[in-house]
Amino acid sequence: MFIKLCYAPTEGLPDPADREELLCRLSPARRRKLLRFRMPADRIRCYAAGRLLDRLLQPYGLSEGTAPFSVGPEGKPYLNAEAAGLSRSLFFNLSHSGGMVMAALSDWEIGCDIEQLSDRRGAQTCLQLAERFFHPQELRLLQAISPEEEAAVSDAFTQIWVKKESVIKADGRGLQLDLRGFSVFETPSITLNSGSFLLRASASPEGYRSACAVRLPEGVEPDAAAFPCSEEFLTLT
Repeated sequence: MFIKLCYAPTEGLPDPADREELLCRLSPARRRKLLRFRMPADRIRCYAAGRLLDRLLQPYGLSEGTAPFSVGPEGKPYLNAEAAGLSRSLFFNLSHSGGMVMAALSDWEIGCDIEQLSDRRGAQTCLQLAERFFHPQELRLLQAISPEEEAAVSDAFTQIWVKKESVIKADGRGLQLDLRGFSVFETPSITLNSGSFLLRASASPEGYRSACAVRLPEGVEPDAAAFPCSEEFLTLT
């Protein structure tokens, strides 16, 4: 089992909408998705996410533009071993926030999330959102921090959020799941009705928080130390 995480900034990348030499690097599905966006920043992030996934696939002799993606039961794309000519299937997930994109690759089902820390999201807003979406244990953690420590509340909120988002993306059902139904506070794993998931906080770029989660095969213990995770910061062109 392995986990590979990559991060890259989007600053300085051109709008690919009218650049065929850039669009041709992307898979048909990502190209269609990119061209649906109206804002240049969204198109750039979509392009960057595809290029970052491409970098992760290169060691396997694959590219994001031409890889034979399959679709799982929950509609998530992945690389089936037989269809892609691999010794084992590969699973991936993408995320972006602000000026940063993140890609995760594993031979187990994986989800990842990155979020930019925001000065505009004050303690009161964080607590209101936590009341709606967080497990009571997570809410109590935020309530234990003085509301005057705006940055500390926002940071704790974001750390919880990226872990929860990673779990529901690894599961595949997304926001169909009740975020209040499970806690990511001080636990290496989460068990849902669909299975168990190993959680990892990652070495986020400055000003961001990020995490990933992988679905554990039945009978595998959630020992984070036993599952290697590599992280890399890249520059895209």
